Amino acid sequence: MSDDYADLMQRHDQEQARADAMLACIDEAKETECRGPVEYRPSLTGTGTAIERCDGHWGERLRFEDELRRVYPDSPNPPDWFDPADAGERWDDDY
Repeated sequence: MSDDYADLMQRHDQEQARADAMLACIDEAKETECRGPVEYRPSLTGTGTAIERCDGHWGERLRFEDELRRVYPDSPNPPDWFDPADAGERWDDDY
């Protein structure tokens, strides 16, 4: 490996470390404090966008997503609580 390449790689690693240190949790203003390192996490909404979250807030987001999937399952069959008479809607409406 050439010295120029080694220098370039070292510079790249240093810049990446600085960029990683500058990450800020998107949920840092929440009532719960950030816990653990901030990393890029995948979007759970399907946008494909990476989101900066600490370990603690990432865990909270995963638990929230689990609860959403329990209440609003991704299923062609409605959950037991769904009543079409409530708002005149059907569970299988395509929007």
